[in-house]
Amino acid sequence: MAAAHGVVIVDPWPLVRLGIGRALPGLSYRVVAESAGAADAPADIARTSPSLVVLGANVGDDGPPVVEAAKARGAFALAIVGRARRDELVALAGAGADGIITAGVEPAELASAADRVLAGERVLAPSLLPALVGAVGPPTERPGDRELLTDRERQVLSCLVRGARNDQIASQLFMSPSTVKTHLNHIYAKLGVNGRHEALARAVELGLTV
Repeated sequence: MAAAHGVVIVDPWPLVRLGIGRALPGLSYRVVAESAGAADAPADIARTSPSLVVLGANVGDDGPPVVEAAKARGAFALAIVGRARRDELVALAGAGADGIITAGVEPAELASAADRVLAGERVLAPSLLPALVGAVGPPTERPGDRELLTDRERQVLSCLVRGARNDQIASQLFMSPSTVKTHLNHIYAKLGVNGRHEALARAVELGLTV
């Protein structure tokens, strides 16, 4: 039997941390530390080297620093949010969160999201998409931003937002994996970013409709 994935749970409320831990199947996950917020989470993550860091809905502004601490240690990060605030979602995505889901999920949905994140997928609750990649751009939008990407590049970016891997994008858009890679490289260059997480955050900043 494979070893259980180590998990660090971050939330200021002990009962919330307990609930998150109980929602994760014991045979697949093992809670190795519980942290109240950004003050102690980085040390707990460094000490335990978890596979996954789960942020509760009460973490708030501590979220992005905790996500960055997780990514710096090679862990995946799954954030649970309460209200879908655009600035919070953009900050979490920009910090590198592998998954963002809502606080209203059922325990089985949380466990499924954790499984998918550990499998290398990006997980984003459908209900959060309007807040994260809405058609109305923020005040920083400049003339010409919406024409930055071609229609095909927008389609690729849309698949990216939904968490699709390169091979899945190729299948959905009827193109070869090498063509997908070429489109992604063009998207990164046009948006001035270095990877998927930054591309999503930048697209939101520019108000791109994907």
